[in-house]
Amino acid sequence: MLLRDGRLVQDKWWGFSTNFRNVKRDDEIFIYPGDEDAGIVGYAKILEVDRVEQKLRLKFDLGKCLRLLSERLIPAPTVRRWIHYPRAAVQALSPFAADLQKRLPWVLEKRKTSGSSLGPVAGGAGFGSSVQNAKVEKAAVQFVQRWYQRRNWRVYSVERKKLGFDLICIKNKNEDRVEVKGVSAKKPSFILTVGELQKAKQDAKFVLCVVSSALSPKPQMQRWNGRQMLRAFTFRPLQFQAQLRQA
Repeated sequence: MLLRDGRLVQDKWWGFSTNFRNVKRDDEIFIYPGDEDAGIVGYAKILEVDRVEQKLRLKFDLGKCLRLLSERLIPAPTVRRWIHYPRAAVQALSPFAADLQKRLPWVLEKRKTSGSSLGPVAGGAGFGSSVQNAKVEKAAVQFVQRWYQRRNWRVYSVERKKLGFDLICIKNKNEDRVEVKGVSAKKPSFILTVGELQKAKQDAKFVLCVVSSALSPKPQMQRWNGRQMLRAFTFRPLQFQAQLRQA
């Protein structure tokens, strides 16, 4: 609850005891509440260590926190395998850093490639030139923003926060969490991240807006909520993570 309404980041100083001699500035902190099997849901960096008062001053990344909360890629059973039940305030995760890193949604996203040997549709979002893709995506987002604003919605961009959607649009008591896909061709075909697919499945406020012919004088937009999107499209994997088997 504290994370969803943003209050988690209001406490700048956190008390701790265990490992107080080992932590240092710029260390990464992962928040594990231990309740409801939520797993790791918070991310911050240490700005300052007060070894006398045994306190840490933290800088939270709310965007990463919300991704951890929504995508649940580091569930409680995984954390318990690492450190059993973390009764102490601060536990070292260094021995499990490799496993931890490969589960972080922003690390997984960086590893995604834009190519595919499965024959992507020409003009689909995410395929081809990165420069062209950026132009198409920017034009699509601007089109969707104007579409909502003309209908008296308040529009907020959250693209940089990597929440699994690009825009928050609010009108009276209604809220749309809009993921925008820009396509240069007429037929919608685009890359969807794991986080975006999870949002479509779990978030009742999720809306997908696809802008076709995004760079043309007359772009066309189609909208689906999460359930509609899952029915309207087929999904296929573009890549896999391969690990060498143990001998």
